[in-house]
Amino acid sequence: MHESLLAGLGHIRIGDGPSGAPPGFSIGGSTGSGPPIWICGDCHVGNLGPLAHSDGRVEIQIRDLDQTVIGNPTHDIVRLGLSLASAARGSDLPGVTTARILEQIIEGYAGAMKLGRSERRMQMNESED
Repeated sequence: MHESLLAGLGHIRIGDGPSGAPPGFSIGGSTGSGPPIWICGDCHVGNLGPLAHSDGRVEIQIRDLDQTVIGNPTHDIVRLGLSLASAARGSDLPGVTTARILEQIIEGYAGAMKLGRSERRMQMNESED
């Protein structure tokens, strides 16, 4: 089962992506590195859990941080993606659902990287004033 799943994801590589691709990701590219930040180091579906706020909001957060290290965030993204894809396959979900799960993970990562860049720009502009 895992071999066929990995074969289907073989075109996704951790590396320097083409323009517009999230940092650290490429489609069919070479291995590269993402920004060095704190990562979980063991990011899979079993290490995720709900966190309830007093106002009723619920967020899903990483619960297991014993392997936390400064590293390439794409390692966590790929590990989580494979874990979720395996869970989807084990639940007999259609392949298109698995593909959408993976697309949402990559889009979320890209959005976080864009948000991080815009926040840094704002901080730099404030420090110049």
